[in-house]
Amino acid sequence: QRFRLSDAVRHVALADGRRLEKVVINCGAPTLYSNVEDTEDVDTFRSLCRIVVGQQLAGAAAKTIWARFVTSLGGDASLITPEAVLASDMEALRSSAGLSNAKARSIFDL
Repeated sequence: QRFRLSDAVRHVALADGRRLEKVVINCGAPTLYSNVEDTEDVDTFRSLCRIVVGQQLAGAAAKTIWARFVTSLGGDASLITPEAVLASDMEALRSSAGLSNAKARSIFDL
């Protein structure tokens, strides 16, 4: 599913009795590892994959493993789709990208 980041942030900020509104006002909108402007769509699946890949890793390590993950799925981040992930071999993707078993399973479960 695709959405505008500003719409999602507004929804979250106003939900749950507006408790998160102050956080958004004070801290700004979160990023979802996309290099797009707010007027463009954000690919949620690709963003979630990148979040899973980067969990509990230092920035440089996360970037390296993300680059390997992208390369394993065709070399272009726009090719990262649920269909592309499911069509790949989980063990081959895991080993070529350097993902843990848990991260590979999490990505396949998305």
